[in-house]
Amino acid sequence: MRLFILSPEPFHNSRLSELQWRELDQIFTEKIDSRLLANRVVALCHHGDTASTAASVLQARCVACFSVKGGAQAHESLSRASENGE
Repeated sequence: MRLFILSPEPFHNSRLSELQWRELDQIFTEKIDSRLLANRVVALCHHGDTASTAASVLQARCVACFSVKGGAQAHESLSRASENGE
């Protein structure tokens, strides 16, 4: 499985969720270093689903990580609403 913006949402498909977890775990195996372990990390993706899985994978590897519910789309909507005084 490859992770793309149009990848299916994994939370209603256990096989897809497992594949996504394994892919992210493999990616992070090479990337975790003292900087990640010493800081809080924010995982962000387009819709929030992949970031949620990524945060779980990193937390399982002792990284203090959280994700943004709704992803970049939700963050952009909130930022626009805040700029417009809504």
